[in-house]
Amino acid sequence: KFKGWGVSGQVDWELTDDMQLVSITAYRDYRTQFSNDDDLSPLAHSLGSGDLTFWSFSQELRLNGSLLDDALEYTIGGFYMDQRSVYATYQNLRYAGLTPFLGNDPVNADTKAAFAHLSWRPIDPLTLTAGIRYTDEHKDYTYSRRNPDGTLHLQLGALDGVTGNYDNDRLDYRLNAMYELTPDMSVYAQWSTGFKGGGINPRPFFAQQVLDFGPETIESYEVGFKSDLFDRMVRFNIAGFYSDYKDIQLALSVCPQAGAGFQAPCALPANAGDASVKGFEVETSIRPVDGFLIDGSLSYIDFDYKEDTILPATGILPDMVSTYTPKWKWSIGAQYEVPLGSAGSLTPRVDGAFQDDVFTNAYNDTTNQIEDYFIANARLTWRNADEDLEIGLEVTNLFDEYYLSTMFDLTRAGAGFSTGLPGRPREWAVSVKK
Repeated sequence: KFKGWGVSGQVDWELTDDMQLVSITAYRDYRTQFSNDDDLSPLAHSLGSGDLTFWSFSQELRLNGSLLDDALEYTIGGFYMDQRSVYATYQNLRYAGLTPFLGNDPVNADTKAAFAHLSWRPIDPLTLTAGIRYTDEHKDYTYSRRNPDGTLHLQLGALDGVTGNYDNDRLDYRLNAMYELTPDMSVYAQWSTGFKGGGINPRPFFAQQVLDFGPETIESYEVGFKSDLFDRMVRFNIAGFYSDYKDIQLALSVCPQAGAGFQAPCALPANAGDASVKGFEVETSIRPVDGFLIDGSLSYIDFDYKEDTILPATGILPDMVSTYTPKWKWSIGAQYEVPLGSAGSLTPRVDGAFQDDVFTNAYNDTTNQIEDYFIANARLTWRNADEDLEIGLEVTNLFDEYYLSTMFDLTRAGAGFSTGLPGRPREWAVSVKK
């Protein structure tokens, strides 16, 4: 179950012809309730229910301006977000040897940031861009571990009332250069940094496992070419990238940081290794004749762990890859509009998409492997001559391919099972739009 609401507002104030102040304010509130029965037997390995409440408030201010007859454009600003969630839960984790317990855990998080962005055109075909952002983040997590009757839990009671804290600040940068070779072709190069925030272990089994983990960071290099050719009959874009990926957050099944006697069971997120990531992306659309459109995309990602950085407790091998990272993905589609005179037009369209193998756990195994799959869709659309009435017939997953979209593998955690969510089967729909 989910029930939520939110409000947001934006104010744009033109201070001068060349300066604008923008304020963006938002509030979000929701409650979601969910449960799981993991192995479908009368006495499941794992039973759980959750009741999560959440609210957040955010405020952003930006000052936008331009100088030197718009040759120099800038944005400076600040951002603040405060959020709170309370995770109330009932858990019966038989595979971990625990008696049932109740949790009621408040989590606070806030983020403050300041940023500046500058774009300069020293000569007409060349644009130089620079950006900087300072981020300060805080999180705290307080644990509640009680028996269903409200008394202190025998095995997890030492966690009751314990609070874990995480604090971090960081500077990130971006430099970009774009050059227009012609009005229809441009090239660019970019260097940028970024991060995903750290936090506190949300699933400790002992008080000694109340540990924080740091942010994962990335330094990325990218070059690319963009074009609209032959009077916009052909669009062709290509980009290549290389990223230095550090302190990757992965879940441990053994917690050596907790000390002897408190290392397992464990579900601690930790900064477990570094990797290099390289690849390319291509996208195109082709209109060989009026009414005929072909579009497609192709991407390749090569993910390589740096062997000497992998934390031994992860069990990860150097030839493994990060979660949900297919080496190859591609898609292609085509449509042709057939004119019918006063009867309007008829447009058939066919699409196909391929995704390579992915693994859903950091420790790659057959129990968390989603094998490659190809999905095709088809659509037939009729429009009247005035183009104010449209009737469409569509079929998705045309060949009724059976595939998994997600998997949850608990075999290495001692639960002995892995569950998956199948993708949608072949379905058809009729739509009418006036």
